[in-house]
Amino acid sequence: MSLTSPDASLARARLKITYKAATDAATATAAAATADADTAATASASTSTYNRDIHLTDKDNANAIKILEMTLKARAKNTAKNYDPKQREFSDWALSRGYSDRDTVTEAKLLSFLQDEVVNRPLRKRGKKSLAAADVDLEDQILSWQSVRSYVTAINNLYNAQKARNMNSNPSPRATATRDFIKTLQRRDTALAKQNYADKGRDTYLDGYTETQLKELCIALWKAASGASGMTTACYLRTLLDQLLGHYLLARGADRRAGEISDLHTFEFPDEGLTPCFPLIMTMRGSKTNQFGRLETMGAFRNKDPFICPLNALAFYLLFRWDLTEEPFPDFTERSRWYNTRLLLSSRGSSGGGRGGGSGHRGGGRGGSSAAGITEQLSYSTQLEWTSKAFKLI
Repeated sequence: MSLTSPDASLARARLKITYKAATDAATATAAAATADADTAATASASTSTYNRDIHLTDKDNANAIKILEMTLKARAKNTAKNYDPKQREFSDWALSRGYSDRDTVTEAKLLSFLQDEVVNRPLRKRGKKSLAAADVDLEDQILSWQSVRSYVTAINNLYNAQKARNMNSNPSPRATATRDFIKTLQRRDTALAKQNYADKGRDTYLDGYTETQLKELCIALWKAASGASGMTTACYLRTLLDQLLGHYLLARGADRRAGEISDLHTFEFPDEGLTPCFPLIMTMRGSKTNQFGRLETMGAFRNKDPFICPLNALAFYLLFRWDLTEEPFPDFTERSRWYNTRLLLSSRGSSGGGRGGGSGHRGGGRGGSSAAGITEQLSYSTQLEWTSKAFKLI
């Protein structure tokens, strides 16, 4: 067959078509394979991103829980003491009501709890700032708005803990309705105070004492200390110093109980007259209103009246402790040997410990043990007991 014949031309045309079809098929197959590879790569990348996001989310949640536990552990002891009973009371109430979400905190549930269990609760004892006259029965008095607000704060803290643990996705319970409810209780208490003839002298200058009354109390304590013996004398001198520190330094009872002799210092004020001037200075780096180590400084001068002089009371108290009891004099060679010695000793510390070297004064600075409780903090109940005894002397 000739290459120029019609049959040859038709064969060449068919060959071209067949070749083009094969080429197109190969191209389509390659494109499909590339697309599949791209899809697989994209899917793999998406899966990898998804897994990475899950891993990071889990890590974030674990860190949030760890930080929450750290925060709860570092919380002030009095805060935990105040919050924990209120939170347990709320949880018990919610479980007793049969909520399907149990004690998950919501604003509606919080308001129901306050209305059912808290707002109209009668007082158990008459407080120092009672909003009623003495002849009004406790059964006729109810919790103040401040007490109700303390419940809101405690339960909101429970909500924050649930939120950090991914146990609660509801908005904060301390929202508009709760804030308005507290304002309503404030107005209620104002009306009840007038209705129950609350003392109008509270929180004023009349709600205090005079210098004459302070001196009368101090003289009574001096006499009681001189007429007592042994550790009773130490307790009276301790109470005298406690009262004067509270008066001159405006220090809370908790701050005075926590005070250590290392918190005190003095220096001479030059050019203050014929008599040398050495003030009593006390520093604090932690208190009820100072949880972050901020330096706070308080001071008092010597009083010309020895009965109400804080430096005189401090001198006699320390002299009695270190010279007339078995408590050894502090060893000032190392901070760990004396820094933790309490200013106001507990009853256990006042009972003494053998006289002797200062090595017994290690109070935990380097793993040593305290000598007879000189590093043990005076308890609130002991402080209250001896303060009550002091006021019964006058």
